[in-house]
Amino acid sequence: MKDFDTFLNMMHDCRFPVGIGGCKNNKHNFDCCEYNITIFNNCNHDFDHAMKLGDDTIIKIHYGNIKEARSNILILYNRMKIINDPNWDLKIFLSKLHQNINNVSQDFIKNCLINSFIYSTKTKICIERHDPLSVLWQKCSVLFLLDALLIINSGKLSPTHILKYVRDFQHNKINSHFSIINDCIGIERATTSLLSRMYKSTLCLNTKLQKKDSKIIQTKYNYMIKNSLLSDCYLYLMYINRNYLIEMKNKIHSNNVDIYYMLKNGFDIDNDKIELHTRIKLVQNTADYLLREISNSGNFL
Repeated sequence: MKDFDTFLNMMHDCRFPVGIGGCKNNKHNFDCCEYNITIFNNCNHDFDHAMKLGDDTIIKIHYGNIKEARSNILILYNRMKIINDPNWDLKIFLSKLHQNINNVSQDFIKNCLINSFIYSTKTKICIERHDPLSVLWQKCSVLFLLDALLIINSGKLSPTHILKYVRDFQHNKINSHFSIINDCIGIERATTSLLSRMYKSTLCLNTKLQKKDSKIIQTKYNYMIKNSLLSDCYLYLMYINRNYLIEMKNKIHSNNVDIYYMLKNGFDIDNDKIELHTRIKLVQNTADYLLREISNSGNFL
């Protein structure tokens, strides 16, 4: 903590607004979790990187825009704590976000459900073309559906703590659809040997994409395996691979054998085509139901 306090003092001298978000800020965290620091230098770029302080403190630096309008980014800034704000720009920004968080959340939920439809359709097209990528897109569609349920219930997104949030779901008709998500994802398959394969493939993809946060993945994987959080680890690795796949969606094709097999292992893919057709229908029906509920009620939150 001493190293982190020193880092925070350095941030007080930053000429840009700085905030801390993520699970360390909302107190739902494991010892392995990193501190998520956002520097609002008003540049929309993806140069996020991780750094280690001392023996066990990891910080992930993000760069943000004080005029951000995308709901998938704004949802991560909700409940952010201000570290440095020389001109009160961040305070004003976060105040407006707080006032508008229901609209932001509704937009995010709708986008997730639409994405779930899009990737289900992409799955069908791949099946017709006998493209092995079909199963990867199906996993994406399910995870977007899960994202929507998480925001409907808790307003929080954190791949490391998804099952904690799911366990807190109220028992109602909307949340009963998690059983469909669970069946499609296959959380119960998590074993140490399977997770080891998923982890190694995830790190290979991390290197392939030139990411700078492999230390975070390694630390979380080791912690969750050590503490027998196998299902949590399974979902965490699947989310990481989902994000990698979305990043590569316009570049990846089944001829790229190396990347395909990394993703296949990272997603824990099976090749049951009959089950795949069933899953697609279940996911699309669930997304359709939730979209109709939004339209009829006007608000989930």
